[in-house]
Amino acid sequence: MGEGKGSTLVHLLLVVLCLVAFGFAIAAERRRSIGTLHKDETSNATYCVYSSDVATGYAVGAFLFLLSSESLLMGVTKCMCFGRPLAPGGSRAWTIIYFVSSWATFLVAEACLIAGAKQNAYHTKYRDIFYAHDFSCDTLRKGVFIAGAVFVVATMILNVYYYMYFTKATSQAAKKANRASSTVGMAGDILSSFIVKKCESSGIGLADGGNRVSFLLKHWYIGSSLLQSKGRVLSWNLARQ
Repeated sequence: MGEGKGSTLVHLLLVVLCLVAFGFAIAAERRRSIGTLHKDETSNATYCVYSSDVATGYAVGAFLFLLSSESLLMGVTKCMCFGRPLAPGGSRAWTIIYFVSSWATFLVAEACLIAGAKQNAYHTKYRDIFYAHDFSCDTLRKGVFIAGAVFVVATMILNVYYYMYFTKATSQAAKKANRASSTVGMAGDILSSFIVKKCESSGIGLADGGNRVSFLLKHWYIGSSLLQSKGRVLSWNLARQ
């Protein structure tokens, strides 16, 4: 992708993993267990029989794929706090906003998926017998896995934007660092050229040992003072950028 937008492979993996998690969450909602009442004619006991718990496996799969997506992104960006510095400005602000928002939606999505999987498995595993006339079978509330799927998509969108702004902020910081280092190198060249020219104009050669040393010290101080004043101006200009 273009400069400041990040790696295409990372973007692709984030989207694919989240879409797979979304698909598993939708499948879990469609295949969630449903309980039906059965009555034993011999003992006159009423009990529940639940359908397959395949939805639990789908929900766990969605949980793991979404976790893999988040782990990949945090590994690439080093959780934003332990990697490269972010340049001050709008990109850093948006990076922080998307980082916090994506973690919030991620935690909600994972909570919906794992809670739904646990509840679905509980209903399927335990079939209690009740001697009651007005009795209904407990089932997982409709829409839990759908809510998880919605937050999976929200997490995917926020993660993509977080990674894009993170890359943009770090690239801006790298540009400023390179610009500052080139400024330092240019300052050294200017100072060396300044001293050599002063030596040539004063007629001091390589053989003039003592005079050359005292002359260099004197004009090194003068040149350093000039560069300090120019450096302050350059630093102010870089800070404005």
